[in-house]
Amino acid sequence: MWLWSPSRCLRIAGDLMRIAVRTVLCLALVLVPACEPRRCARRPTSPVKTYSSAALREVRVIGIVPFAKGAATEDVAATVGELFASELQQAATARVVVIRDDVGHMIAPPGLQPGGQPTIDGLIRARRELGLDAVMLGEITQYRPYGSPVIGLEVRAISCKTGDTEWIGTGVFDSSSPEVADLFRWYCFTQRAEDLPLSTERQLLTSPRSYAQFVAHFVAAAFTTQ
Repeated sequence: MWLWSPSRCLRIAGDLMRIAVRTVLCLALVLVPACEPRRCARRPTSPVKTYSSAALREVRVIGIVPFAKGAATEDVAATVGELFASELQQAATARVVVIRDDVGHMIAPPGLQPGGQPTIDGLIRARRELGLDAVMLGEITQYRPYGSPVIGLEVRAISCKTGDTEWIGTGVFDSSSPEVADLFRWYCFTQRAEDLPLSTERQLLTSPRSYAQFVAHFVAAAFTTQ
C-alpha cells in the first residue's frame, strides 16, 4: 500500500495553490475591462513633436532665457517660462541654468532676447561668461486661458558653440481634444498619486497656472527623453 508522507502532501498542496493563483490572474487580465486614462499605467500620447540633432548628446549645461509672449501676454510668457525651467531642472540630466537678475526675475543676456534670433556675439558670451553649451528659447504660439484652455508652445535649444538648432519641441495642448483631455487626467493622477474627483480635475483644468504647468511638464519631458 502506497502512503503519502506529510512533506509530499504539503508540496502537492503548494503546487495546486500556485496553479490556482495563475488561473485567477489570467482570468482577471481577460475579464477586467480597459482602465480609465487616470488609472492606466501607460501614458497617453503627448502632442509634442520634436527634432533633435546628434550634437545634443554633447550638451552638458543649458541656459533658459525668458519666453517670447507670441500669442499671449508678457506675464503669461514669464509664468510659462518659469514653470518650464522648474520642470526641466527636475527632469533633465544636463545642468540647467536659469539666468536671473538681482531680484530673482528671469532675464535675457544681450543678444539672446525673447522672440528674436540669437546673435553670434550673444551665444559666444553665454558660452564664455556663463559656461553654457546651449541656450533654450521659447515662444507661446497659441493661448486661450478659459473655457477649453489651449496653449501652444515652441521651444528651441541653440548651440552656443555653432549657433545651430540642436533641439525643437513644439505642440498645441487643446483641452477640447480627447487625447489631450486623457493626458491631463493621467497627469493629475500620476502627479498626486490618487484618483481625483471630476470636480477637482475641472478646477485644475480651469486654472491657467495649473494648465500651464501641465503643458510645461510634457514639453520638458519631451526634451529629457531625447
